[in-house]
Amino acid sequence: MPRPTALIGSGNRWIIAIAVMSSAIMEVIDTSVVNVSLPRRAQLHQDVLAANLTPGSLPMQQMLQGMTRFLQFRGYDPATAAQKADAMLYQLLQQQASLLSYMDLFHLMGILFLVVIPLIVIMRRTSRTRPPLKTTPVPD
Repeated sequence: MPRPTALIGSGNRWIIAIAVMSSAIMEVIDTSVVNVSLPRRAQLHQDVLAANLTPGSLPMQQMLQGMTRFLQFRGYDPATAAQKADAMLYQLLQQQASLLSYMDLFHLMGILFLVVIPLIVIMRRTSRTRPPLKTTPVPD
């Protein structure tokens, strides 16, 4: 049985090296894009969502009153319950902004994946047109 290194021709070593190197580079770029874009997109969505929260709006007042009543039922005094209700509303806003930023990045990764698919097809076509490698048995 031939050794695996005998099956790799001198030209294929470069292809393998380039493939491994490009994979490592893409992983670094992917991680960098996610680490930079995620907080920025979360901040963008937080700004948009917070702009829609106005103290005079009826739904916001109802939500804060409901949270305050819930917290008073749990044993908090009215002033502390109102502060905690504000904090809970802000936490909810942050959670929704984070979810939207993850959805944006998931969408971006899906588009990048769809862009890469034709490259895979092109690489397969070129590899099929090559003649098979001739292997020489290695003496034991």
